[in-house]
Amino acid sequence: TETEVNAAIAAAVPAPVVSTTAKVGGTGGGAYDLPCPAGAVAVGLRGRVATFEIPGINVVSVACRVVVKGRVVVSLGASSDTDDTGGAQGGGAFNLICPSGSIMTGVSGMTRNVFGGFATVVTDLTVHCANIGTGEASSVGPVHGVANTPFALTCAAGSHVVGIGPASGDQLLDSLRLKCST
Repeated sequence: TETEVNAAIAAAVPAPVVSTTAKVGGTGGGAYDLPCPAGAVAVGLRGRVATFEIPGINVVSVACRVVVKGRVVVSLGASSDTDDTGGAQGGGAFNLICPSGSIMTGVSGMTRNVFGGFATVVTDLTVHCANIGTGEASSVGPVHGVANTPFALTCAAGSHVVGIGPASGDQLLDSLRLKCST
């Protein structure tokens, strides 16, 4: 039966390995951990861009989709969003969502010094994606404020984003790190 085949496939596939990328941004803010639910992958980021000292990203959450494994095909099922990083809820909303059938593999953007150089925050984001069937790469974004130092965070080959962290303040996204899984 299909249930038996799927069980055999699941038993033959090793458990996913979760790793993290380097962290970009500053040292301020409170810690956050926004993982996708078990069995789900990131397909993008949602949030808000507002002006505090500078235009910047002040709230972010992860858009997740469940991975559906069939006998031959892997597809994306139900969607959900993680909690957000908190912070002020003002500003304009953004949705950086991968094209249909694609999952998030990385993010690039910019950081900027604020408060007279006292702190560094993430101010610009572009989501990088790969189609789960063809591997074709695509990007969505950017969404941005005012930025000046570029960064790129990418999961290792054969892995994808399953969450983000580590710190956000009351007004701006202080730092960012990707959680990746095979």
